[in-house]
Amino acid sequence: MPLNNAQSELAKNIDRPAIINVNIGTTVKGAVDNLDRILRILKNLGFTRDRFHIHCDGALFAMMLPFIEHASDIGFHKPIDSIAVSGHKMLGCPMPCGIALTRMEHVKKVEQR
Repeated sequence: MPLNNAQSELAKNIDRPAIINVNIGTTVKGAVDNLDRILRILKNLGFTRDRFHIHCDGALFAMMLPFIEHASDIGFHKPIDSIAVSGHKMLGCPMPCGIALTRMEHVKKVEQR
């Protein structure tokens, strides 16, 4: 969905929290969503930090993005909630594997002792 359509959908549902998936390298074409633009749209629409959850799907590029000059700056210093990467695509793992990272506040909500 293009961002202008996403912006209008967010505006239509302003009374509800937003869950957003940010692509960091789609499998077929390697597209990377503009996280800063998404964050600006949320801010301009009046979404406070407690009203949105952003997941970054880094299946293809998340492992190499930090090493690419002029690449998008994506990390936990920004208001994102989780990142997932596929280890078998970059690390050379012989079988499918994935790594998911999230903020401790989300882990605390589901942990069992």
